[in-house]
Amino acid sequence: MKNEPFALRQIWQRALFVAATLLFMVTLSWAQVANLDQKLQQLNEIEQEIEDVDRLIKNADNDNTLIGARTTLLDLQTRVDEVVKPVEDRLAVISSQLDVLGTAPPPGESESPQVAEERAEAQAERKQLRIISTKADEIDQKIIREYDQIAQMRRQIFASRLSQRSPITLSLLTNIGSESVATFSRFQAKLRTWWTVKIAPNPAPLFLVGALFAVLLAGAYVLSRRASNVLSQGTSRLNALIYIFVTAMVPSVLLAVALAVSYWVMDFTSLFTLDLRGFVGTLFMVLLGLFFVLRLTYTFLAPHNADLRIVPFSSFAAQRTYVLVSSLAVVHALDHLAGRLGQLVNAPLAFTIGNSFLAAFLIALLLLALARVRDNPEDPHSRTLPAWVRIPLLLASIAIIVAAVAGYIGLARFMAQQLVVTGTILVTGFFGYLLAQELGKPGVLVSTRSGRWLQNRLSLDESDIDQYALFTSIGFLVLIVMIMIPAILLQWGSRVEDVVTWVRQAIIGFQIGSFEFSLASVFYGGIIFVLGLVLTRIFQRWLGNTVLERTRADHGVKDSIRTGVGYVGIALSIFLGITGAGVDLGSLAIVAGALSLGIGFGLQNVVSNFVSGLIMLVERPIKVGDFVEASGFSGTVSKISVRATEINTIHNQTIIIPNSEFINAPVGNWTHKIRSGRVDIPIGVAYGSDLEKVNKILLEIAQDHDNVLKRPEPFVFFQGFGDSSINFQLRIHVNDYTIYPRVQTDILFAIDKAFREQNVEIPFPQRDLHLRSADPKIMEKLGGASASRPKPRAATKPKSET
Repeated sequence: MKNEPFALRQIWQRALFVAATLLFMVTLSWAQVANLDQKLQQLNEIEQEIEDVDRLIKNADNDNTLIGARTTLLDLQTRVDEVVKPVEDRLAVISSQLDVLGTAPPPGESESPQVAEERAEAQAERKQLRIISTKADEIDQKIIREYDQIAQMRRQIFASRLSQRSPITLSLLTNIGSESVATFSRFQAKLRTWWTVKIAPNPAPLFLVGALFAVLLAGAYVLSRRASNVLSQGTSRLNALIYIFVTAMVPSVLLAVALAVSYWVMDFTSLFTLDLRGFVGTLFMVLLGLFFVLRLTYTFLAPHNADLRIVPFSSFAAQRTYVLVSSLAVVHALDHLAGRLGQLVNAPLAFTIGNSFLAAFLIALLLLALARVRDNPEDPHSRTLPAWVRIPLLLASIAIIVAAVAGYIGLARFMAQQLVVTGTILVTGFFGYLLAQELGKPGVLVSTRSGRWLQNRLSLDESDIDQYALFTSIGFLVLIVMIMIPAILLQWGSRVEDVVTWVRQAIIGFQIGSFEFSLASVFYGGIIFVLGLVLTRIFQRWLGNTVLERTRADHGVKDSIRTGVGYVGIALSIFLGITGAGVDLGSLAIVAGALSLGIGFGLQNVVSNFVSGLIMLVERPIKVGDFVEASGFSGTVSKISVRATEINTIHNQTIIIPNSEFINAPVGNWTHKIRSGRVDIPIGVAYGSDLEKVNKILLEIAQDHDNVLKRPEPFVFFQGFGDSSINFQLRIHVNDYTIYPRVQTDILFAIDKAFREQNVEIPFPQRDLHLRSADPKIMEKLGGASASRPKPRAATKPKSET
């Protein structure tokens, strides 16, 4: 009875716990249902907005409206992805859960009620989630169809603009003259209005902008002149390319900064009228582009300095080409500015036709003259440009003239514009390619002033500078391609909004099959990988210079630890980089499993050497600094990597031996445990020598040498009586076996000197020849010769008979 209140209290506690659990599960289920309903509502709203965009597309009559609709669709597609991404993640979790639970058992078999309930709940939730996923797929398909419709309508608008014909008649020419005068009169009126309303009441901001612009230009001039003076002193091809790049790019960048700052100050101080803001922006862009082209052409052709000219032009051809290219740039700039002027004052069609016809015709004539530039003024058949450039220029120029005369002004102007602007982009890109190619050549950067500065400043050797130069050239090429492709697309009918859309789509990500590619993820993964490598190198340096230097471990142990830490850091950096790039490691595991068989057969030697290198670093049968004999070579181990080991022989030759040779074959390591070792020096003396004296001489020589150990003490081993000599062996021990050749040489020199002083003879092999039978004449001659010669000394070894 005493335990009844306690039992009742336990029952009530359990009941409250079960009720709270049920309430939490109901609340969670209600929240999930509410969340799913909210996502469906969001998808319905997006679908309604797509229908509005579809009506806008069908009623569009210009390219700008279609570009705006495309941008809106891209935003809607991003919103769909944001809605459906958590749903897809949840679907993946539920699918994994159902795989673990398995399928329902057949009728007649039982299972746990809890398992059946979890399976039913998971299946119901997966059904609801699939509804949202299916809805999102349908919306994506609608967006794709709208994209296709926009692209088709833009192609039709572009084709109609180019195929429109305006015949050149006398009345049209008369209208062009009168309308041009009227257009410029309207422009002058707008300028007078701007001056009267904005400038005359308060001219101080305009003077401020002028002063600021002048200061920035002066700074640009000083910097460019200083860079030119420094770079023009070199004579290498890389220095000439860098000179062209710097003297063309630095002033252009500084001019762009000056123009941008001036435009911002004018806008901030309200110096613009509403209609002049766009015209001034176009004017600044035209000025910047014209300056860059003129500067690049002048430095590239170098008409007055043959030493800095990198193209194979004569001075005459370079000067003539510079004049023609500059004229092309000026004509194109004035044409673009006149078009913007026509938009500003709502010029009539005759002004636009006249401006386009004149610009296209002048550009065609200049291109014809450019194709016919002579390399030698005295030779009328010499040509500067190669045939594969000259012939297309001639054909394009003729096509522009024919199209303009036939009345297809839009087509002629388009072709002329593409030839000038696209040609400028391609030439600029080609120059960047030359610079990157020259920069990546071995030993080129080291010979320049920048390379020597890097070598002295960062304590780098030539191989490191060449590697940095190679990576820099590759990065420079990638940058050139990333700039050239959008620039060319903009010239061939694309708009800035299109390029922004493509770049945005690439950054956000696009899917290829089951793989989702994103530039942002790749860049993020690359940053993580590079950061991991940098941190690994810093940690290796700190570990080697701070921690390992204070230990008593030998150099081989320190090198093994440092190398092992480096491999772990690189592996971890690769893993984190791949994960940061958004690559599914599960898919990589599948690919690795599929390739494992091929790796096992095709790369078995590489894998064997890799595993052997890891064993050598961990087990350390061989370490850096050991004197070894392997694969027929002997020398000191200088480096152990995961694939091979480097050995420096006594001839200062580096031998690279695969690591598997050290694990699978016998290897002699003279300094594995201790560096001391025994040296055996064979010596032979003549028969009749005083053997006690020989023993004493040998021991004294060994004991007097500084590198011979006292313990164990030197020992003279009597080997026996040989054919020509009495053989001894001097056995000594040295503290470092790697110096035994020098010690043995010193001792042999000392033995030879001592034996000469003590009259101890070192014999050489001798033979007595006995003839049993021979020609009597030969024996008579031999006997006479032997009688005339002095009698040789007695042989000191047994005679052999033949």
